[in-house]
Amino acid sequence: MKGLIALPHHLLYFNAYICIIANKPIIHYSSTVMKQTFFSFAVAVLLCNLTPVFATDYPANFFGINSDSNTLNTRSIQLGIDYIHAHGGGRLVFDKGVYLTGTIHLKSNVTLQLAEGATLLGSTNPFDYDRQNTQFDNGRETSLTLISGLNQQNIGITGKGIIDGQGKELVANISAMI
Repeated sequence: MKGLIALPHHLLYFNAYICIIANKPIIHYSSTVMKQTFFSFAVAVLLCNLTPVFATDYPANFFGINSDSNTLNTRSIQLGIDYIHAHGGGRLVFDKGVYLTGTIHLKSNVTLQLAEGATLLGSTNPFDYDRQNTQFDNGRETSLTLISGLNQQNIGITGKGIIDGQGKELVANISAMI
Protein backbone atom coordinates (compact mmCIF):
# COMPACT_ATOMS: atom_id res chain seq x y z
CA MET A 1 0.00 0.00 0.00
CA LYS A 2 3.00 2.33 0.33
CA GLY A 3 3.22 2.86 -3.44
CA LEU A 4 -0.33 4.20 -3.65
CA ILE A 5 0.68 7.55 -2.23
CA ALA A 6 3.12 8.18 -5.09
CA LEU A 7 0.53 7.51 -7.83
CA PRO A 8 -1.22 10.43 -9.51
CA HIS A 9 -4.90 10.68 -8.50
CA HIS A 10 -6.28 9.68 -11.91
CA LEU A 11 -4.21 6.47 -11.85
CA LEU A 12 -5.32 5.34 -8.40
CA TYR A 13 -8.64 4.08 -9.75
CA PHE A 14 -6.99 1.91 -12.40
CA ASN A 15 -4.47 0.43 -10.00
CA ALA A 16 -7.14 -0.34 -7.38
CA TYR A 17 -9.36 -1.83 -10.06
CA ILE A 18 -6.62 -4.18 -11.20
CA CYS A 19 -5.97 -5.27 -7.64
CA ILE A 20 -9.60 -6.23 -7.19
CA ILE A 21 -9.75 -8.18 -10.45
CA ALA A 22 -6.36 -9.84 -10.24
CA ASN A 23 -6.57 -10.22 -6.44
CA LYS A 24 -2.90 -9.20 -6.16
CA PRO A 25 -1.26 -6.71 -3.80
CA ILE A 26 -0.62 -3.20 -5.13
CA ILE A 27 2.96 -2.73 -6.38
CA HIS A 28 5.18 0.32 -5.83
CA TYR A 29 4.99 3.03 -8.49
CA SER A 30 7.51 3.02 -11.36
CA SER A 31 7.25 3.52 -15.13
CA THR A 32 7.65 -0.23 -15.72
CA VAL A 33 4.93 -1.02 -13.20
CA MET A 34 2.60 1.52 -14.80
CA LYS A 35 3.04 -0.14 -18.20
CA GLN A 36 2.28 -3.52 -16.63
CA THR A 37 -0.71 -2.05 -14.80
CA PHE A 38 -2.21 -0.57 -17.95
CA PHE A 39 -1.60 -3.83 -19.83
CA SER A 40 -3.19 -5.78 -16.96
CA PHE A 41 -6.10 -3.36 -16.93
CA ALA A 42 -6.68 -3.83 -20.67
CA VAL A 43 -6.55 -7.63 -20.31
CA ALA A 44 -8.87 -7.51 -17.28
CA VAL A 45 -11.41 -5.35 -19.12
CA LEU A 46 -11.25 -7.68 -22.13
CA LEU A 47 -11.77 -10.74 -19.92
CA CYS A 48 -14.63 -9.08 -18.05
CA ASN A 49 -16.37 -8.26 -21.32
CA LEU A 50 -15.97 -11.81 -22.66
CA THR A 51 -16.88 -13.66 -19.47
CA PRO A 52 -20.55 -14.67 -19.43
CA VAL A 53 -22.56 -13.93 -16.31
CA PHE A 54 -24.55 -16.90 -15.07
CA ALA A 55 -27.78 -16.50 -13.16
CA THR A 56 -28.47 -18.61 -10.13
CA ASP A 57 -30.99 -21.42 -10.51
CA TYR A 58 -33.44 -21.99 -7.68
CA PRO A 59 -35.47 -25.22 -7.69
CA ALA A 60 -39.18 -24.68 -7.09
CA ASN A 61 -39.24 -27.12 -4.17
CA PHE A 62 -36.73 -24.88 -2.34
CA PHE A 63 -39.67 -22.51 -1.74
CA GLY A 64 -42.15 -25.25 -0.79
CA ILE A 65 -43.79 -25.29 -4.23
CA ASN A 66 -45.62 -28.61 -4.72
CA SER A 67 -46.02 -30.40 -8.04
CA ASP A 68 -49.04 -32.50 -7.04
CA SER A 69 -51.62 -30.55 -9.16
CA ASN A 70 -53.85 -30.09 -6.08
CA THR A 71 -51.92 -27.67 -3.86
CA LEU A 72 -52.49 -24.01 -4.64
CA ASN A 73 -48.92 -22.67 -4.96
CA THR A 74 -49.60 -18.97 -5.61
CA ARG A 75 -48.00 -17.67 -2.40
CA SER A 76 -45.02 -20.04 -2.58
CA ILE A 77 -44.30 -19.18 -6.21
CA GLN A 78 -44.57 -15.46 -5.45
CA LEU A 79 -42.27 -15.90 -2.44
CA GLY A 80 -39.73 -17.55 -4.75
CA ILE A 81 -39.99 -14.76 -7.32
CA ASP A 82 -39.63 -12.09 -4.63
CA TYR A 83 -36.64 -13.86 -3.08
CA ILE A 84 -34.84 -14.28 -6.40
CA HIS A 85 -35.50 -10.64 -7.31
CA ALA A 86 -34.19 -9.43 -3.93
CA HIS A 87 -31.00 -11.50 -4.38
CA GLY A 88 -30.03 -10.08 -7.76
CA GLY A 89 -32.06 -12.27 -10.09
CA GLY A 90 -31.98 -15.78 -11.42
CA ARG A 91 -34.24 -18.57 -12.58
CA LEU A 92 -37.06 -20.28 -10.71
CA VAL A 93 -36.84 -23.81 -12.10
CA PHE A 94 -39.91 -26.05 -12.24
CA ASP A 95 -39.11 -29.73 -12.71
CA LYS A 96 -41.54 -32.30 -14.08
CA GLY A 97 -44.94 -32.01 -12.39
CA VAL A 98 -48.14 -29.96 -12.34
CA TYR A 99 -48.05 -26.68 -10.37
CA LEU A 100 -51.45 -25.13 -9.57
CA THR A 101 -51.43 -21.35 -9.18
CA GLY A 102 -53.41 -18.13 -9.29
CA THR A 103 -51.90 -14.77 -10.29
CA ILE A 104 -48.13 -14.48 -10.01
CA HIS A 105 -46.21 -11.25 -10.59
CA LEU A 106 -42.84 -11.53 -12.29
CA LYS A 107 -40.18 -9.10 -11.10
CA SER A 108 -37.10 -7.72 -12.78
CA ASN A 109 -34.28 -10.16 -13.51
CA VAL A 110 -36.39 -13.23 -12.79
CA THR A 111 -37.07 -16.01 -15.30
CA LEU A 112 -39.44 -18.92 -14.89
CA GLN A 113 -37.86 -22.08 -16.32
CA LEU A 114 -40.36 -24.83 -17.10
CA ALA A 115 -38.59 -28.13 -17.72
CA GLU A 116 -40.04 -30.66 -20.12
CA GLY A 117 -42.98 -32.28 -18.36
CA ALA A 118 -43.62 -29.28 -16.09
CA THR A 119 -47.04 -27.61 -16.29
CA LEU A 120 -47.96 -24.30 -14.71
CA LEU A 121 -51.71 -24.81 -14.24
CA GLY A 122 -54.03 -21.87 -13.73
CA SER A 123 -56.62 -22.21 -10.98
CA THR A 124 -60.29 -22.46 -11.98
CA ASN A 125 -61.31 -20.41 -8.94
CA PRO A 126 -61.71 -16.73 -9.95
CA PHE A 127 -60.87 -15.64 -6.40
CA ASP A 128 -57.32 -16.93 -6.85
CA TYR A 129 -56.60 -14.12 -9.33
CA ASP A 130 -55.79 -10.45 -8.94
CA ARG A 131 -58.14 -8.13 -10.77
CA GLN A 132 -56.44 -5.50 -12.89
CA ASN A 133 -57.50 -2.55 -14.98
CA THR A 134 -56.81 -2.68 -18.68
CA GLN A 135 -57.66 -0.25 -21.45
CA PHE A 136 -60.62 -2.47 -22.37
CA ASP A 137 -62.28 -2.54 -18.92
CA ASN A 138 -63.82 0.95 -18.95
CA GLY A 139 -62.33 1.66 -15.52
CA ARG A 140 -63.52 -1.58 -13.90
CA GLU A 141 -61.08 -4.15 -12.53
CA THR A 142 -62.31 -7.13 -14.51
CA SER A 143 -59.21 -8.64 -16.08
CA LEU A 144 -57.89 -11.80 -14.45
CA THR A 145 -54.20 -12.42 -15.07
CA LEU A 146 -52.29 -15.66 -14.55
CA ILE A 147 -48.81 -14.17 -15.05
CA SER A 148 -48.16 -10.45 -14.75
CA GLY A 149 -44.97 -8.51 -15.37
CA LEU A 150 -45.96 -4.85 -15.51
CA ASN A 151 -43.11 -2.30 -15.61
CA GLN A 152 -40.39 -4.94 -15.14
CA GLN A 153 -37.13 -5.57 -17.00
CA ASN A 154 -35.27 -8.74 -17.97
CA ILE A 155 -38.11 -11.14 -17.27
CA GLY A 156 -38.86 -14.33 -19.11
CA ILE A 157 -40.50 -17.72 -19.28
CA THR A 158 -38.36 -20.42 -20.86
CA GLY A 159 -38.21 -24.16 -21.30
CA LYS A 160 -40.23 -26.93 -22.89
CA GLY A 161 -42.94 -26.98 -20.22
CA ILE A 162 -46.58 -25.96 -20.60
CA ILE A 163 -48.65 -23.08 -19.28
CA ASP A 164 -52.30 -24.12 -19.07
CA GLY A 165 -54.54 -21.28 -17.94
CA GLN A 166 -57.67 -23.50 -18.00
CA GLY A 167 -59.56 -20.61 -19.60
CA LYS A 168 -62.76 -22.51 -20.45
CA GLU A 169 -63.12 -23.90 -16.93
CA LEU A 170 -62.37 -20.52 -15.37
CA VAL A 171 -64.94 -18.73 -17.55
CA ALA A 172 -67.53 -21.43 -16.74
CA ASN A 173 -66.96 -20.88 -13.02
CA ILE A 174 -67.26 -17.10 -13.40
CA SER A 175 -70.47 -17.52 -15.41
CA ALA A 176 -71.91 -19.82 -12.74
CA MET A 177 -71.38 -17.09 -10.15
CA ILE A 178 -73.39 -14.49 -12.07
